[in-house]
Amino acid sequence: MSAGSASVQDEETTTLLGTGLKIIQALRGYRYSVDSILVAHAADPKPGERILDLGAGTGAVSLLLAARAPACRIVGLEVQEAMANRARRAIRLNGCEGRVAIVTGDLRRPAACLARASFDLVVSAPPYWPAGSGLISAVPEAAAAKHEILCTLEEVVGAAAYALATRGRLWIIHRAARLTELTEALEAHGLSLIQVRPVHSRAEALATFVLVRAARGGRPRLTLLPPLTLYSGPGRAFSPALQAIYAAFGRPPREASA
Repeated sequence: MSAGSASVQDEETTTLLGTGLKIIQALRGYRYSVDSILVAHAADPKPGERILDLGAGTGAVSLLLAARAPACRIVGLEVQEAMANRARRAIRLNGCEGRVAIVTGDLRRPAACLARASFDLVVSAPPYWPAGSGLISAVPEAAAAKHEILCTLEEVVGAAAYALATRGRLWIIHRAARLTELTEALEAHGLSLIQVRPVHSRAEALATFVLVRAARGGRPRLTLLPPLTLYSGPGRAFSPALQAIYAAFGRPPREASA
């Protein structure tokens, strides 16, 4: 998320790695990462459902879900107009008009742009780092995508709770180190933790991320899913599990791009 704008000369149109989908990104600014692929793959859309992509960025998750669930209707909420504009153009470029809509709005005030309890599924890959921690990018758009400058984890969960219908599900990816904080936010907003999948860069490494499923209503019953390892072998070669995830969206690449 960022308040800045970019001219067309500052952008490039590229293919979402391993898919046939086109995405428009700033040359200097927020760029999608493997997180988008992971959360879009983990989500469990059912035919005819309404899906909300919270913090849609340039539309990667929305486009991936549109490709995976063509019978669903998807709304992407993004606070930064420049990024929302790129997402809208990418939707047209991929022929997804009528199935995906991008709304410019602030998830901290969901009532201003969303109807309460109107979505069956919410997905999000929110900023991972508190505002005062780590190295913050000098590019506002990239800084707000990685750090909690425009929203906090608790505010993301609050917006999801506002938007979810009864028995609706939330899929969110976040840092493993913040799982306790995420769990507390879910409980505070009436959502139950249902599934957790640890994500490791390599099999011998500690979990870096967690893929979390929560739900509104129903009996809470936590399932710890098998860990997902992203890389194996030399360099950045994709693990068989990550290759299978990419294959679900198209032809899988063998390793991360430079």
